Amino acid sequence: MKKTIRIKSLLGICLVLGAANYAFSEDAEVKLDSNNGSTKFYIQDKDAVTVFSADSDGNTVINGTAAVAGSGFSVGVSTFVVKNGNVGIGTTSPATRLEVNGAAQFGSGATRSTFTAAGALTLSGALTLTSDPTAALHAATRQYVDAAAVGEATTCPADMAYIPGPYPYCVDKYEAYLVSGAVSNDTCTNGSQAEVDANATTAIAGSASGQTPLVNINWCAAKKACQNAGKHLLTNMEWSNAANYKGSKWNITAEQSGEGLMVCNTNTGGALTTGASLTCVTQQGVYDMIGNVWEWVDFVMTADPTNGLANNYVTGYDFATGLPTSVGATSPAFGDDYYGAYNGAGAARAVLRGGGWGSAANAGVFAFDATGAPSYSATAFGFRCGRRK
Repeated sequence: MKKTIRIKSLLGICLVLGAANYAFSEDAEVKLDSNNGSTKFYIQDKDAVTVFSADSDGNTVINGTAAVAGSGFSVGVSTFVVKNGNVGIGTTSPATRLEVNGAAQFGSGATRSTFTAAGALTLSGALTLTSDPTAALHAATRQYVDAAAVGEATTCPADMAYIPGPYPYCVDKYEAYLVSGAVSNDTCTNGSQAEVDANATTAIAGSASGQTPLVNINWCAAKKACQNAGKHLLTNMEWSNAANYKGSKWNITAEQSGEGLMVCNTNTGGALTTGASLTCVTQQGVYDMIGNVWEWVDFVMTADPTNGLANNYVTGYDFATGLPTSVGATSPAFGDDYYGAYNGAGAARAVLRGGGWGSAANAGVFAFDATGAPSYSATAFGFRCGRRK
């Protein structure tokens, strides 16, 4: 027989369970005699502190920790389920630690990030990896780059190559040559845009096979020559991303043997004409990024960006920043490429990439020289230009 207790008071009643250790002697049910939440049921401890309450509208408050002794817990049928240690949202039978039947969103408005049930990931900010990407991520990245390039190779001018990715751009296939005009190696002490604008260079940089690379040019004049061509001097990251030698960027352990197969101009007495090293070409068709002439990039620093690395061979590299992360003894994994450390003590230094004709094994996609002032010019210093999509 079931005992029924009917509560009619608008203010409810308090059922005190404490020192008396009260228990119903048989099955019982409590009915709250309203349906608008005005009747309430309370359980208090011996100090008259409410530990549990429920009203006639189904609202329950637990002033403590709710523990489910069984293996399942659900809210609103399949809206939220905890079953056998797995959490499910929109599903009654989650098969993994967390299963969401539908899309997920973090944040709101313009800053939201989403992940759809179809697998599309949209990030409002940057994706940060806590360590060097694994081989699996290298392979996935290369697969993405290759897929993105399909059908898009014609979106750049004929003398430029398309570099896919989140922010695609065009890069000159060949090291710059002089189309017309003249170079003026004017004052270039800090690499500011003001110095570039004041530079009297009228040279227009071009990209074509069989040309003599434009050298004996300082950093400001190189940047001006790109601007005169309606382009820009490649940034360090643009240069680094474009130097994807037939996949070797995504498999750095093969870098040294890959350089040998490419037969770049790294151990001769001078620069060759652009594109003369036919096998020294990237996956996207960019020539001579290893050797021939060092290439200025749009990266001028007044402090060491590597936290104190000294001159030595590259033994670690951050693909997210295009900077060496460690140096040491020659490393075949990084092609025995060499890092020339920042030595300006607060003065400006401009970055050269790739190595030149006399760099031998020290040249390569990881070669990075931060020892030269932006005012320097030499027969081994050249550049190439790019253009935003």
